[in-house]
Amino acid sequence: MGDIKSTLDLVMARTRHLSLSDEERQKQKTKEITLKINGLIQKYLDQGLKIERFQSGWQQIKISNNVSDERLLCTALANKIDLNRDMEILFGLMSALDGLNPAPFKALYKNYQKERAEVAQKLKDSMAIALAEESKISGSAVVPNIEKSVAWTQALKSLHEKYNQYLLEARREFGAV
Repeated sequence: MGDIKSTLDLVMARTRHLSLSDEERQKQKTKEITLKINGLIQKYLDQGLKIERFQSGWQQIKISNNVSDERLLCTALANKIDLNRDMEILFGLMSALDGLNPAPFKALYKNYQKERAEVAQKLKDSMAIALAEESKISGSAVVPNIEKSVAWTQALKSLHEKYNQYLLEARREFGAV
């Protein structure tokens, strides 16, 4: 009788002759390093690491994976920037690391938040006027819910498109790949 082989044995037997090219190996290594860096950054953002532990973790990644370039870290940090969230912790990390200047991102973040607040206020005011004129509802207790408004969704989408272009350019200048 024949031997019963596991799925793993069958797969290994059929793929024995396959191997990765140098380019594929490099891409795989870069992907693994990027995952480690993203994990380290996320631990820091979750306030599970102090800056010293982050720096030692980054040094370990560099040494164990023979990384001499800071571009992977720059890319990972730049890709973590979300203009709709509080980014002060990330900006603090960038400032604490040698050679990384978060000033362009800070300015972009500040401008985005300012413009978003202005758009929100204009929309609230116009909705309040519309409520007063159409429904005869007015007063200081009336606070329009712009989150449910189609106009807010459209304005936010337009704002995102505009600032995502700025963010992309800032990432390029920062050295993110």
